Amino acid sequence: MRLVHGLRQRDILVVVVELDRCRSTSQIGVGRKTRSNFTVSISRSKAVAVALAVAVVGCRDTTAPDKPLVVTLTLDAPPTPIISDTPNGPQIECIFDVTATATGNGTATWLDSRTLWYIGPDRSTAVDSTGNPQSEVQGAFGGATIAGGETQHTRWHLYAGAPFEASLGFGYQVTGGQTSLASTRITCGPTPQGAVVPTITQLSVPNMTGEVRVGDTLSVSYQETGSSGVWVTVVDVTGAFKSEQVIGEHLATSVNRVARFVVPNGATPGIPITISVRAFDAALIGSSRSLETQLEYVDRTPPVVSAFSITGRNALSGQYAVGDTISLTVSAYDDAALGSVVYQIGAPVNVRDSLPATPGVRAQSWTINLAVGPTWVGTPTLTAYARDAGGNVSQTVTSQSDSIVFYPIVNRPATTPLSLSSQYGINDIVYDPKHDLMYVELFTDNHIVVFSPTTMTMQAPITLPGAGAGMDVALSGDSLYVTLPAQNEIGVVDLTNANAPLGRIKLSVLDTTALYPGVPVAPTGLRIASNNKMFVMLNNMTAHNDQTVEVDLTTGAQRIRSDARALSTNGPYWTMFSGRTSDRSHLFFLEWTCASRYDASSDTFTTCANGIASDQYGVSVDATGTHIARGEYLLDAGMHIAWTPDAIVHLLPTTAISPDGSTLYLGAGQTLSTARVADHVMLARSSIPISANRVFVSPSGQWALAFESLAWTKVTRIDLQ
Repeated sequence: MRLVHGLRQRDILVVVVELDRCRSTSQIGVGRKTRSNFTVSISRSKAVAVALAVAVVGCRDTTAPDKPLVVTLTLDAPPTPIISDTPNGPQIECIFDVTATATGNGTATWLDSRTLWYIGPDRSTAVDSTGNPQSEVQGAFGGATIAGGETQHTRWHLYAGAPFEASLGFGYQVTGGQTSLASTRITCGPTPQGAVVPTITQLSVPNMTGEVRVGDTLSVSYQETGSSGVWVTVVDVTGAFKSEQVIGEHLATSVNRVARFVVPNGATPGIPITISVRAFDAALIGSSRSLETQLEYVDRTPPVVSAFSITGRNALSGQYAVGDTISLTVSAYDDAALGSVVYQIGAPVNVRDSLPATPGVRAQSWTINLAVGPTWVGTPTLTAYARDAGGNVSQTVTSQSDSIVFYPIVNRPATTPLSLSSQYGINDIVYDPKHDLMYVELFTDNHIVVFSPTTMTMQAPITLPGAGAGMDVALSGDSLYVTLPAQNEIGVVDLTNANAPLGRIKLSVLDTTALYPGVPVAPTGLRIASNNKMFVMLNNMTAHNDQTVEVDLTTGAQRIRSDARALSTNGPYWTMFSGRTSDRSHLFFLEWTCASRYDASSDTFTTCANGIASDQYGVSVDATGTHIARGEYLLDAGMHIAWTPDAIVHLLPTTAISPDGSTLYLGAGQTLSTARVADHVMLARSSIPISANRVFVSPSGQWALAFESLAWTKVTRIDLQ
């Protein structure tokens, strides 16, 4: 007899202990129940697995002679083995009753238990030992102690992956005395004495030569004989793929079976398939037989490209300027092993390259970073396909026509940045066409900065009694109206006389308006319509949730516009939400939760539509109010988002619209890009000397101002024509 292919008696020992209900030959402890589970693992093999389960009950019969206490264990009867099959191979189990008898004088306390395991041909040396903690042992016997003259009974359930013997030992300590061990030994299944090694008499497959493919079934027929019985058969497939089946033979003396293997994904082409069969008896001694076939896995299935996109967009689309970096992501899989991915960018780029796959992988994603070159301008087509290790080619994935645009860099004249403040950022801006001046209101500063966009020179600032929060030029162009939150007034600046004192308009309508107790209201945003009505937005809502005050600059009348109640917001920064057409016929209020338009001709606000969620400042409107730019969005006349341009994919742009509504200007980083509104196509990108946080386009459309507004404010003028 011999041990075959390295299968050892100690390949694995897994012990599972389960304490279940008790039974008794007396009335002591009847009905008591405890449960506990644990596992001890040494190594792994499908051929051998050993497990233990124990159910215990305690009872006491008292006859205590006058001598030192001794506890002995005896089996009530030899166990009867039960053989079954599990997913990991055969299993043998034995259920038997054990009696613990205490003789002598005194009482002993149960301690930990120990089980020694004997598997294989040599049953003189244990292959492993396992134990139960004291708490489980005491629970198993129905109490912590056993006294002289008492008898306790337990039922044990042991199961393993091969026939075995086990020595059960329970530690106990006599009160005031030494520690001892009560033990007994059981045999579960046949013993090694006289065992005969099984013989494999036949091994075959239907075809010895030819091709197999993924999903094919390989049938292995084998016959075995063994006068002592065959305990387990292990069938292995190696070569093109590896697979193993562990089959319990239930100690049959003659075996005739067919084991079936499905060719899996990941098989290696060009390697012949070898079949091995190992047959083992109850002592795990066995023999083997191999069959070298000329069957080979042949890869004729092409790989599949499962995804092809531009990173960050999950699509093959986008518009990119010269100098941008695009990242292409290609994912593919194969039934065996991938070889490479091939990608191509068509005319005018005409770039073709490939990347290898990690050797042996069946699925992989590649990321390809490409810098857009000066000669790439146009609308090229992107394609990609994969090859597997066998040379099979996948389908070709192609971008849609004109879905990818590469646009040029255009050098537009830009002025040297003009510093407007070294301490404050922009709150509001307004252009005065009558005097060709820009007024810039700064956060928390009581000065309005004035400069000429034509000459890019600073003018004398306008001093206020406190920081302003919103402003607009009068229809006549002779006055500048400014909200003064701290003074709770509207300041009126005389633009025709720099020495004239500041006029004041008190919002008297608030004196009779119900307010929330303890919640002050003050003016913030301000816009003037062509009907000479000035709309002032409050920083907090009134008790009726109103936040819009109308001041008729012709009559001086004031009133709360309850029909604008939907515009209400808890934020004070109305200048980032408000815009108007150059002729003031339409005012727009585009807050996070509400978008509404005021029409001067009908003196009405439109019903609140969906809001525009953007933290970018400024609202830009074309001459007719047909197109609106709000933050990073282009809106249509109904104030719905029509386009979200991607001037630079990784930067959030700020936008402005040309007066004729044909061109969208996008500031992103130190760039200003243009896009055609009609079809949303990017046209060109220009470098500018500052980072654009806000863009203003002149009413003539001939120049634009880009403002950098952080903890300081700078401005540059870009010539557009």
